[in-house]
Amino acid sequence: MPRYTLATTLVLLAACSSGATDTSVPEPDLGSGKSDATDALSRDEALRFGDEFRSEFSGDLEFHGFRFRVAADRSFTAEVTQLGSSRGLDTTMFLFGPRQANGAFPPDALMFDNDSGFGDLSRLKDIAVEDDGEYLVVIGTVPGPDARGNYRFLLECNEDSCVPETPPADLGVCDDGVLDFAEDCIADLASDTQDPEFAVEQCTEDGVFGDFFDSLCHVGALATPAAFCQHGLDAYMETMVPVCREELRGDLPSSDLDLSSTAVSDELDELFISLEEDCFDHGFCEVDMDAWTYDGSDPSVAEAAEAIRVALPDGFDFSFSGEADNASAEHIHRFGEFAALADQMAGSTNPRVGLMSASSVPFPNVDAFTTRVFLLYPDANLIISAEETSFFD
Repeated sequence: MPRYTLATTLVLLAACSSGATDTSVPEPDLGSGKSDATDALSRDEALRFGDEFRSEFSGDLEFHGFRFRVAADRSFTAEVTQLGSSRGLDTTMFLFGPRQANGAFPPDALMFDNDSGFGDLSRLKDIAVEDDGEYLVVIGTVPGPDARGNYRFLLECNEDSCVPETPPADLGVCDDGVLDFAEDCIADLASDTQDPEFAVEQCTEDGVFGDFFDSLCHVGALATPAAFCQHGLDAYMETMVPVCREELRGDLPSSDLDLSSTAVSDELDELFISLEEDCFDHGFCEVDMDAWTYDGSDPSVAEAAEAIRVALPDGFDFSFSGEADNASAEHIHRFGEFAALADQMAGSTNPRVGLMSASSVPFPNVDAFTTRVFLLYPDANLIISAEETSFFD
């Protein structure tokens, strides 16, 4: 049985009794706990702590579900907030879980709340559960004139971390369903672009793997959802996705380039300082600049991109966007100045240009997109690279 905090007990008392709901409001029907009886949800999303989700209720008897993985005895709050929600909206909130081995959630709610948030909005505050696992918050509305409108749902951890620390063992192998989705994506994109390497890069990005998870794991998606779904999105992204990515990218040409970091010229360093000032003055962004030397024969641009990926510190997982030219790289801020000074440092005016990109979520509710351009000088055994990251709320 779940264990509740004092705040949770008060919430449940307001809802009549532990695990009970107000009989005057509709409840989501998750069936008898079998994985083929979960069609009651009109929306089903996987969230992480710190995420917010905005949507709307447009009809009666809608139930929107949000899945997340949480560690035992960690305090967290699930809330429909005043900010972002329509005035007068009357919501209900149910907590189900943990997800069972058959992929289904238990049919009886662990917790229920009607009006503990602002006005008639719902909130389960400072709650904790007894078992690690994946749980499901379902939000509905009370039938009537206040059943329709926009809402903002926020899932917050009240401690340093609410995610289970030990990844489940079955996430150490790439699931066949994930591989099938990825291989279909690669085949379709390679057919369209005639560029298999580009297809592999694009179909193994984090966002695409997130789409695979949603397709395989949303409630009611399959007669029997994949076993890994019960561990949640965070554990899947952190443990299984790197295994899948390595397996799928194993057929890509590897790079034998051994890069040695070298300092950029004084002129490029001055440009870097100026670019940092531009970021400070005009927007929320970051810049970086690197240079490497290498030994060996003339590498391809794709091989250089792979060598750069290996040489960079852990963080962004860059995808190789392809070989470019100076004109197609002009969207990089002040690229013309960078290219001219790079030519001066290399003593060459005939570089090959490569583009790389990455996306990430460095802070809660903040997306980052990074573009890296590099100039490969085969006649100087030199690579010079510039990077810029833009952040978006």
